[in-house]
Parts: sequence; C-alpha cells; structure tokens
Amino acid sequence: QIITLGLLATLPLAATALAQTPAASPAATTAAPAQDDPDAKAALYNKFREVVRTDQAQAYQIGKEYIQKYPNDTDQIATYIKGFITKYEAASRDQNCGKLIADKKWGEAFALCKQIANDKPDNLAANLNTSWAGFQLALSGNNGSNTEATNYSQKTIQLIESGKTLEEGK
Repeated sequence: QIITLGLLATLPLAATALAQTPAASPAATTAAPAQDDPDAKAALYNKFREVVRTDQAQAYQIGKEYIQKYPNDTDQIATYIKGFITKYEAASRDQNCGKLIADKKWGEAFALCKQIANDKPDNLAANLNTSWAGFQLALSGNNGSNTEATNYSQKTIQLIESGKTLEEGK
C-alpha cells in the first residue's frame, strides 16, 4: 500500500486524457492489438489503473504486459508503469527474503537475501538477514557459503557500530 500511495502521487495527468478514450469496437477487441493502436493501448492502461489501488499483483502483471507490448514508449505513462514495476519487484523481493527465512529455507533465503544486501550494501536488515540465513546454512552442515556469510556478518557488525538501525530500512 505504501508503494501504491507513492506511485499515485506521481500519477501523470495524461491518465485523465486516456481514461476518456472511448472503448474499442467489438471487432477491434477480437483481433490482436497492433502496437500503434491507441485504443488498445489506452484500454490496457485503464485496466492497469483500475486495479493498481486494489490488487497490486494484478497491476504488476498488467504493467508487465503493457511494457512488453510498448517497449519503446518513453512517455509519462510508460515511465509511471516502469516505476511501479521496479518498486513492486523490490518490495516483493524483500518480502520473499523474510518469508524464506520464516519458512527456514536457508539456501534459498541466503541466495535471495544476498542479492538484496548487494543492492543495498548499507541496509542493516538486508545484511542481517543474509548473515542469519548463512549462519543457519552452516548449522545445517552446508558450509559452502561460510566465507560469504562471515563477510555479511562482519558488514552487519560494522553497520551496527556506525549507528545503523533496523528502522532505517523501512
């Protein structure tokens, strides 16, 4: 919901103009939309707008479809949808890291959390989660990640000593 609020604040004024575009004729809806068909493009964007506040997973899928169909667009709408996709993927990845840890899937958690820690090297939660997953891997007898886990643990300690808190990453 936080992502949605942030994205809604940047919703382009062009959305109003697109929302007023008439629906495609029945003949046009049965054929595959051409990439330059403005009615099909507007309909897909309107479909995205209808669900972005209530079903972000569905909005993500529609947004991906929009960008796939119109990959060369650089207007405000394409920029907005691309921003939504980026933020949704980042939030999903963070959520999945925590879920994998809660489910005690240490190998998967270590791999995913490590990606997050690499993308956010100064984020205490990302480094702590990676360290924890690596520690649990070692306790389960899987020592292949010990060196990396130790490095993330050291980074976690450095972040704590520098004053970083878990609240900063939220």
